[in-house]
Amino acid sequence: MLQQYSLSEQSRFSKLFVALHIGKTLRLAGISKSFGLSSLAIFQIVFSLGF
Repeated sequence: MLQQYSLSEQSRFSKLFVALHIGKTLRLAGISKSFGLSSLAIFQIVFSLGF
């Protein structure tokens, strides 16, 4: 049951980030990575840790 809860929360955060254009904002701020996970994915993980 815990997995289902975390997946629904993850999809809520994904929808929120798309609606607020967080990825575009990160690029405009000059935040980027050369390899691995995208900066948006890392930002989503760090943001969701608070919840």
